[in-house]
Amino acid sequence: MSMSSDKDVLNQLDETVSAIERHRDWRAKQTADEEGQLDQAWQSVISAAKKLREKLRGNPGLRYFSIARDESQVAVSFRQSGAGSNLLTLYRRHPEDKYPTTMAIWCREEGRADRRFTSGAESVECLVRHCAANLVGKKAQPAAETEPAPQPKPPSVDFEL
Repeated sequence: MSMSSDKDVLNQLDETVSAIERHRDWRAKQTADEEGQLDQAWQSVISAAKKLREKLRGNPGLRYFSIARDESQVAVSFRQSGAGSNLLTLYRRHPEDKYPTTMAIWCREEGRADRRFTSGAESVECLVRHCAANLVGKKAQPAAETEPAPQPKPPSVDFEL
């Protein structure tokens, strides 16, 4: 092997190592940027959750509306007929840390597959829809009248034998 081909191989090695290092640096910066954007999105979820919690305070259909002390999750539960409840939980990271490299806000609802959102607006919309769906038709009913409302008469059927 000649001296010039040894230099070519070594130059190739140096260039490849440099390219790998540049790519790793670029990827680390991109990951940090994505993490920062998602942290901002999560803060918009926390802000919206605090407003919704205040608005719903005292609502008889609401079982609980909690925001974790470390603000890593938001849980909202509404009463259902019987002893059931309708729970929605939003998490800043996957609740079982299954996907640590997936940058997302995770949503868990009973009976549904986990969902993930990459924007605060999508997450807030999910939270608002959950609350609204559980409030529809749950307003205070007017007091019953003393006489029951008249029942509609079944249609008369005339026929001959």
